[in-house]
Amino acid sequence: MLFDKALLLSQIASILVNKIKSSEGQNDVSKEELEALISKEINTLNNVTELEVLSEKLKLLHSFESQYLTLIRDFKEEIKFVNSIQEDLRKERTKFFSENLSLVSKSLKETEIDKNIRDRWIEELVESFSISIDYSTQLTDQQTINKLSDLRKESTLVKKKVNSNDSKQSDN
Repeated sequence: MLFDKALLLSQIASILVNKIKSSEGQNDVSKEELEALISKEINTLNNVTELEVLSEKLKLLHSFESQYLTLIRDFKEEIKFVNSIQEDLRKERTKFFSENLSLVSKSLKETEIDKNIRDRWIEELVESFSISIDYSTQLTDQQTINKLSDLRKESTLVKKKVNSNDSKQSDN
């Protein structure tokens, strides 16, 4: 239950009336004692109200995080798949430049192909490979963007659902 001013005021009035009635049979209560009592009761009610507001916020946060983790769990396989493709592309690029290219170059040298032709052929191979890997990377990136878009849409729906549940609870 969120902070309700009318309820708070009626609680303060009720507390004051009860305190005044309980002190009627005793010696007169001084103004300072009454002010201290009122101040104490208001602070108590403020603390309770702050805890209630904090509790509602924490419930809302928990609900949102719970729904969000459910989405992550639902998209877990897609996330793993995209990650593995990106990792494979990085490995393939690294392997090509660190191993395969030197093997091809060595093989061309051993076949005694003219140096100019060999260099040109290697340049074209590197360019062709780079274009191919770049194209694969773009496709993977597009797949990733599409999955992120799906996740954002789902997240937006979850947020709306959580907010509508929150407003229904606060109306009650």
